Amino acid sequence: MLRSWNGQSTLLASPLDLRWLGFSYIAFRLLHTLRDRQSGRLAAVSLSEYVVYVIFFPALSAGPIDRIERFIGDLRRPLRLTSEDYGEAGIRLVLGLFKKFVIADTLALVR
Repeated sequence: MLRSWNGQSTLLASPLDLRWLGFSYIAFRLLHTLRDRQSGRLAAVSLSEYVVYVIFFPALSAGPIDRIERFIGDLRRPLRLTSEDYGEAGIRLVLGLFKKFVIADTLALVR
């Protein structure tokens, strides 16, 4: 679709077109951490924590560029879910499904 908008042949389309998706985001994360390490502001993190920080998929697709200190703090904190958390998640899920299947699908019919 994007190729046809740009006047390119759609026969050239390939699944590999997505291989650069998120590259600039990863580059900015790498630069940010290298700069913080050079200035002495970056605390020691393990290689596995650093790799998780750099390629954390939800942040790649939605952003924003996060500071490694906050990210690692959240990563190291044990996850304790309560019944209230499950209830809130259920409400958000039902609300999202309602928005998609009732509101969005109804609006799609109106042109």
